[in-house]
Amino acid sequence: DVYFMMWAVRTLGISYRRAFSAVKDVTLLSAAAANAVAVLVLAGYFASGDVSLAESVNSGVVNAVVGVTLGAAALSLLLLVFRGKVLAVSTKVMWQIIGLHTCRSAGDLVALGLQWTAGLPGTTFGDWITLLIVALLIARTPGIPAKDFVFLSLALALAKTVDAGQTEVTAMLLADTALRQAALVPS
Repeated sequence: DVYFMMWAVRTLGISYRRAFSAVKDVTLLSAAAANAVAVLVLAGYFASGDVSLAESVNSGVVNAVVGVTLGAAALSLLLLVFRGKVLAVSTKVMWQIIGLHTCRSAGDLVALGLQWTAGLPGTTFGDWITLLIVALLIARTPGIPAKDFVFLSLALALAKTVDAGQTEVTAMLLADTALRQAALVPS
């Protein structure tokens, strides 16, 4: 975000204050969109009657993570209610930003599920729903250090929800994590 702000100041010739305000608005609205996607996916998951997550993971952990996700979504609603006091962008631009980031968040989930489905032939997209929910909840929960490690730990406990062996699921998820980390580290 700081890099983007500095780029905007240098390239567009706008003030630091205006650049900071724009970056702040996009960051807050992106988080609001991702929180909305998390709540909708979570609601769909619980409405489907799938209880594999609750059966495989300590219920206190599940309740805490779901609670934090719902709390973050409530804060996002407050952002929308008090947008005139918090955001500098117009209402029209706000909805455009939210729409773009909602599509990005939902698209990321679908792409991840399709990647995992292709990574383990013989599995279906539906096999990965529980792990996608876990990945989404961990990503949206602030204050969790080493989110990749936490996800891999929970994924091992939930590997039986995928129609494949635990070894294959573990290897695929470790390879996925390693490739993502390698892509983030510049050479």
